[in-house]
Amino acid sequence: MSKGSIESYSSISIKQLKGKLSLSDDDLKQHRNISITVSNDYGSFALKLSHSPCNYGGVRFWFLCSCGKRCTKLYLKCGVYACRQCQQLNYISQQWNKSDIPLLRVRRLRNRLQWSQDLRDWPIHQKPKNMHYKTFAALVRELEKREQERLQMLIVYLHGMGIR
Repeated sequence: MSKGSIESYSSISIKQLKGKLSLSDDDLKQHRNISITVSNDYGSFALKLSHSPCNYGGVRFWFLCSCGKRCTKLYLKCGVYACRQCQQLNYISQQWNKSDIPLLRVRRLRNRLQWSQDLRDWPIHQKPKNMHYKTFAALVRELEKREQERLQMLIVYLHGMGIR
């Protein structure tokens, strides 16, 4: 069974709390770990925070996961906030099949060139507005190269299926 992807779950980030944390230096010196309560659409959750000094003054806050690890983001799964590893989540790009990568590269380049995503559509396209000609030419060359890779992967796949 594949892991879930982080894009499918609600998360909370230290950046979201940054402006809301108003702790004095005395509080930070006395308490290494701080407990806070966070409320959202899914309920109220008690979270533990830790902090570490920054090189040029100030402090950096961290969430403390139930496994004891410091992290900047926690994910809500099964009613519990925990780190990505504890929740057994990964990034959607880690779930891609190796044969999908050339197609994804082609689509990403076509998107950057503001061209249609329909791969059957290959007419002469215009340079996007405000893009340098040098950049445009480099992207078109890269797209042609990636398109060749994609077609070679398709040929390998078809040969594997017994189609000639």
